[in-house]
Amino acid sequence: MHPQHRRNSTVLAGPYSLGYKGGVFNPGALPLPSGGVLLLAKAQSCHWWSAVGIRAEQYLKGDPAMIVLNDKLKIESTQIVEMVRSFPVTAGVEYEDFRLFRYQGEVWANHGMISIRRKHRSSSTYDAATPCISRLDTDKGALSFLGHPQVDFETEKVEKNWLFFEKGRDLYLLYSISPYRLLKLKDLETLSFETVLHEDLGDQLKDVGGFGTMISFSTNPIEYDDDYLLILIHQVERKGAERFYHHWAVLVDKATLRPARITWKPIFSGFGVRGKKPGIIFVTSVVRRQDNFIFLMGEGDAYITYASLDRDQIEPLFRGIGSAQN
Repeated sequence: MHPQHRRNSTVLAGPYSLGYKGGVFNPGALPLPSGGVLLLAKAQSCHWWSAVGIRAEQYLKGDPAMIVLNDKLKIESTQIVEMVRSFPVTAGVEYEDFRLFRYQGEVWANHGMISIRRKHRSSSTYDAATPCISRLDTDKGALSFLGHPQVDFETEKVEKNWLFFEKGRDLYLLYSISPYRLLKLKDLETLSFETVLHEDLGDQLKDVGGFGTMISFSTNPIEYDDDYLLILIHQVERKGAERFYHHWAVLVDKATLRPARITWKPIFSGFGVRGKKPGIIFVTSVVRRQDNFIFLMGEGDAYITYASLDRDQIEPLFRGIGSAQN
């Protein structure tokens, strides 16, 4: 994000919040009937930047944290969430990037299960990343593992940033933006999804920032207006050893479930943000309040912050995608 973002955003949590030295970050979010907001974030005992040498295993030590904001977006309550019902908790595994959505009247979370492999005495690295779906009991503060989504094609060893949303009585999975791949839940018991759309949307989405890196999804879809759903996508710009995240807003047509419009420039970019890694800003959720949108994000893999944009600030930035150019 640009440096002025610090003046236009608010910190909700960070290093030492809830007793977690590494910080609290990357929140999933849902609006509450009270006008408040429910968050589910990652609370980390040690920032990965410091999890080296004799502290390498500290990267695996963290918990999901449930935070309730009131209608003024102030913290009303916090609770460390218990992980129950057959979570595949084994040595070298941790859970992160909790996103929230509603399905059949319940609060569900999509998140990652990350396997860590020790490279040598001084460091560890990702070994695999597997998407998960869990159910959040907000009264008990408990997260129940439901399973790993099953898809009808071959996947990679590292899979992240799958998105989920409910439309009517159906549950959909957004897998990729380029090519665009959308799946629908076929079997609830096995969490099996089948592809309903798989198509090339043109060059516009293949390298949106011109950085030559993968384009990934950021936020579960929310309602933008009567015609569109809103999602964010991101692309990483590499400068030497540093990574800078850029986020664009995309509107998905409710009727066709295809992307129709995209902002011509990023609405958030990771320059000079908070934390030890000032290029990392990861917008993980959006909450709509009439014509105002609250973007909740992780900064530097250590902070939860939010920024607010009105519809009239976003709307002029949209351009059509492909045949929908306007």
